[in-house]
Amino acid sequence: MSPVTHLLPQELVRNNQAVIFVDDRTGFLSILGSKSKDHHDMIDCLEQLIASYNARGHLVTSFCSDSEAICQSLATPLGLLNALITHTTPDKHCHKVERWIQAIDKKAVAILESLPYILPTKFILFLKRYCADCINLTTTSTLHHTTNPYILFHKTPPAFNSDPSKALLPFGAVCLIKHTDGQRAALAAKLNLNLHHVAKASVGVNLGFSPHHPGNNLFYSPPSKTALVCDRFEKISLHPFDWKAKPVQQQAYIPNVNPALQDILHRDDCPQPQNTVDQLTVNTRPSSIINNSDSNPDTRNLLPSELPAADFPVPPTSSPLRNNLCQIRLRPLTSTAIQFMHSP
Repeated sequence: MSPVTHLLPQELVRNNQAVIFVDDRTGFLSILGSKSKDHHDMIDCLEQLIASYNARGHLVTSFCSDSEAICQSLATPLGLLNALITHTTPDKHCHKVERWIQAIDKKAVAILESLPYILPTKFILFLKRYCADCINLTTTSTLHHTTNPYILFHKTPPAFNSDPSKALLPFGAVCLIKHTDGQRAALAAKLNLNLHHVAKASVGVNLGFSPHHPGNNLFYSPPSKTALVCDRFEKISLHPFDWKAKPVQQQAYIPNVNPALQDILHRDDCPQPQNTVDQLTVNTRPSSIINNSDSNPDTRNLLPSELPAADFPVPPTSSPLRNNLCQIRLRPLTSTAIQFMHSP
């Protein structure tokens, strides 16, 4: 198969196997699709990988894979391509690739959970490829801060959309894409319609970007069976097509458990003046003083025992004495601070 064919967008329903490659020299991740684990399909995938490396001036000399039967059958075809393949111990895996597989899966799960709809399974390959592209654009601890695996492999900085707001479009974003004249003509031929009856724009879902189309994004927009390459689009808030929406996980409402200041004072649930230890004895004052209704209960112990409370009048107050001592302002549960405000 011609290498140029591999550089074109693959059919969305064609591949259901993801083959992951890690470059030992640059750390570049490549995820390619294969129809199955059949011998001819894997050879087709390897030819696509070698073609992409040769196009960037890199020479592929060896491979290391698991000890699966399909991998062991690739020795002769790869030898004809001037490449050597070695295998790990049976029932073991390539540790470098396994670590990156876990990283890609974690990112893919996070993206899937953030989408408001259920992504069809045929787009999982594009999702993993998008995660691998994001890792390639990230500088690692083993590289200089001005470079990354993408630059080491492609030998040029990445090219994004000229509009900064559209440069890093997230995966699964719903956009209104504008078709080119060639895309409209292809849709008209597939749908057997007149060119003037084909819409100039349609709703599409972002599937990532391709290094073979600098500054462009790949979109899925039915009825097209291939990913559409487009650089003119606008992000919109719309549920795409007939895909199922995710159920909204709404947390149960928890009322504020902090009581109001009036409730605290009503229940006497605030600091109040108390007798000291030496005053916790039986009161031996005359009953006439204790039962005097004119006395203030809060100043009763402050009066001399031999004089009635009427000889020491206390100015009337609109609220109990404890209200003049302090006021407690409770903040929400997230804060542990208690502010005391002394009234004059």
